Amino acid sequence: MSEIKVNIDSEGLLNRVYAELEKFLRIVLLKLHADADKIIRDEGAVASGELIKNLREDVYREAGRLVGVFGVGANVKYGIYRHEGTKAHFPPVEPILKWVLKKGLVKHNNRPTSARALGRTKRGADTLGEARAIAFLIARKISKSGTNALQFLKLALAQNQGFIISKLGSVKL
Repeated sequence: MSEIKVNIDSEGLLNRVYAELEKFLRIVLLKLHADADKIIRDEGAVASGELIKNLREDVYREAGRLVGVFGVGANVKYGIYRHEGTKAHFPPVEPILKWVLKKGLVKHNNRPTSARALGRTKRGADTLGEARAIAFLIARKISKSGTNALQFLKLALAQNQGFIISKLGSVKL
């Protein structure tokens, strides 16, 4: 009886599998990133752009596993509240004031007014007072009803289930 010896380079095979899976994960995470960005913009949930700028994706190896992560960076503290919504609570007025000014909800000479322009004139001080009043009213509304969720991460994942399955089917090992 003759013996057939097959020399399989198991480490090389494992590295090729990891490389293909990492490539697959990066493609999927970039697609999720693009779609979450689009959802946020389409819903008009952009004031400063910090949420969109801090969408992050990463692929790394950890303890023999390949991990793909997509979410909002930790430096955007309101990201989780925007995604999940909140119960009724009285929020701090200052961040809402900044939001009111960035959204241009207060007008001076029939034009949206920036925070920088407000400190220069008496009318600017009056306009800042108007902005504070609007911010307070928004805070009071939040204290009664909370904030609505915009689950942009979950929505992006749900939109891409078919894409993920088709891409997974095309992975060549």
